Amino acid sequence: MWRKFNAGLDGSAWYLLRMHQELVGRLPESRSVERLGEAVNEILQSPAYEALVPKGQSSQAWASHYPERHAP
Repeated sequence: MWRKFNAGLDGSAWYLLRMHQELVGRLPESRSVERLGEAVNEILQSPAYEALVPKGQSSQAWASHYPERHAP
């Protein structure tokens, strides 16, 4: 399965961000969901991810629009 996943840092950040957004609505009191949010924020604020984001855009907004940037 993992051999098929090749979205790199950008796609992984989007996937984890969307997963967190979905889970926070379903399990608002979950410590695991809270920890996932912390990890997502760490990724979005990392120098490696920030290097992908155009100047003037937030990392979270850039990650949220991953599907539009990679639509067939």
